[in-house]
Amino acid sequence: MAKRNLVLPKELKVGAMVYSVEINNEYLEGVEAHGATNNNTLEIRLNDEMPLLKRQETALHEAIHALNKVYCQGAELQEEQVAGLAGGLLQVMHDNPDYIRFILAR
Repeated sequence: MAKRNLVLPKELKVGAMVYSVEINNEYLEGVEAHGATNNNTLEIRLNDEMPLLKRQETALHEAIHALNKVYCQGAELQEEQVAGLAGGLLQVMHDNPDYIRFILAR
């Protein structure tokens, strides 16, 4: 099956909040990170100089940070927990496309 050209959306809506999403390798180089979420300015920055699977995991990782801020205030996840959830969710989504289609059906 041919891969379609993947385009990173410029926004991520989480509850009533809309995060801007941008590729910013220069900013991330300074903090030595694959991605960063700023909940005060509603910005997600991602590094695109990684293999696709790592970029997907990083995008999911940063989305979990945003979800945690919007839906779990007072119960902040630790970085290790976010990393574990991102890796685990990505594996489940990749290995179980029928299950994910069921979840996403409207």
